[in-house]
Amino acid sequence: MKYIRKKYITILVLILLMAAITLAKHARSQPQNIAVADKGDMVLIDGGSFQMGNENGSLDEKPIHQVSVNSFMMDIYEVTYQQYREFIEDNPQWRKGNVEIDLADLSYLHDWENLSYPQEKDNHPIVYISWHAAKTYAEWAGKTLPTEAQWEYASRGGYRNMDYPWGNEFKSSLTQWRGSKETGTTQVGRYTINGFGLHDMLGNAGEWTGDGYELYQAKEVTDPSSPLNRHLKVLRGGSWKSKQADLRVSARRAYRPNMCLPDAGFRCVLTKY
Repeated sequence: MKYIRKKYITILVLILLMAAITLAKHARSQPQNIAVADKGDMVLIDGGSFQMGNENGSLDEKPIHQVSVNSFMMDIYEVTYQQYREFIEDNPQWRKGNVEIDLADLSYLHDWENLSYPQEKDNHPIVYISWHAAKTYAEWAGKTLPTEAQWEYASRGGYRNMDYPWGNEFKSSLTQWRGSKETGTTQVGRYTINGFGLHDMLGNAGEWTGDGYELYQAKEVTDPSSPLNRHLKVLRGGSWKSKQADLRVSARRAYRPNMCLPDAGFRCVLTKY
């Protein structure tokens, strides 16, 4: 009897030990608390390597080159009107009419009146903001704009050699684009969750990246830093105004950093968390 009792106690101890190890591993896999303005609505994206670019795309998508990125966190949704209002409440120098022309052109916050905007746009991606404004918002939130490499890696959702987050065939029902029944932006999260759990990586609003525009080089790189081009910055992801060819994960657009467009917004990342 004593032998049987001892045997069961040993088994119970082993079970409890295995459970403790499993819980510890799970705890280590979870993102730590983030000291940022908005701690929610971000997802941890494990680093890895991918083929950046597209040999069948435009000239500036070539050549395909091997890129590795370290793990980072990214906003699940594009930054909304409601979130941007919190930013300009804290930073009155970024309210409409207060911003110098070299930081934002005359279309900045085009559809705002003082601190008010169309009520139905609370959860739409903020548009009519410049690269400078997006960068400043990201810094205010304790984050950064993604590099092009981070953005494309995240948009691909862990899949290889795909033109879209869902595959190689364009599916008009999975994004807000120029062929949609509605025009303009729509609320974030309405379309397309990809393999990393990100919404609206294509269509709706284009997204400013931190990068200056330059042509690719045929060399392998790891976590490439943002190019220094101060005259042109890169938008990714197409938008509600885009045709099909501009909605691929590798497609790029370049604009002056003070331009404020009706289809250009952004989302943020964290590299230290």
